[in-house]
Amino acid sequence: MQGRVMRGSILAIGFGWVGHLAMGAVGEAVGVRWAIGGAGLVVMLTGLLVLAASSMLRRV
Repeated sequence: MQGRVMRGSILAIGFGWVGHLAMGAVGEAVGVRWAIGGAGLVVMLTGLLVLAASSMLRRV
């Protein structure tokens, strides 16, 4: 299990620049406030999806 966590951590750090590049492009196109708001919305939706998936997995 520790290997999977470490692999995910390295993957997240290694591809972090992709998110920064996308945020910069969105910020340039529509404004920084909208870019930050959109990123916050994506984080909230991802958290809700993980919460729903984890509760479904616990039932199985």
